[in-house]
Amino acid sequence: MKIYVNQMGYLPNSIKKAVLALVTGVTVTFAGTFLIRRFTAQTAFIFYEDLSLNVLLSVIGLFALFTRVYTRKDYPQGQFGKLVGLVSRHSLGIYATHVAVMTVANYILPQIHPAVNIPVLYIVSVAGALAASVILSKLPLLKKVV
Repeated sequence: MKIYVNQMGYLPNSIKKAVLALVTGVTVTFAGTFLIRRFTAQTAFIFYEDLSLNVLLSVIGLFALFTRVYTRKDYPQGQFGKLVGLVSRHSLGIYATHVAVMTVANYILPQIHPAVNIPVLYIVSVAGALAASVILSKLPLLKKVV
């Protein structure tokens, strides 16, 4: 997947561009949510959309950053390296389960300011999806899929 996406030219070709895409996406999310909330007193659901420009910029930037910084030959060492390896092995399972975990977490977690709620929801969703993927990988029927 990474090779195909890189060959198609969809990823920024430098770490600076990847960081710029990530920072731009996060900044648009925070600033847009803040401004709409401030002037209309309503939640800006447009910034929560899966295919909104700010989310796409953030995801592309984050993916490009990891593909540029961490190639297979130079995974980081220590506990962080083990975590990167675990997430790498379970990336398909995380992708397959993250929406369900995020939906449940969104109902369970208290609704607070989006500047706090979005990062907390992200951390809980990724951790929950990783845990779900690890559990599903223990099932004999799904062992080779997840």
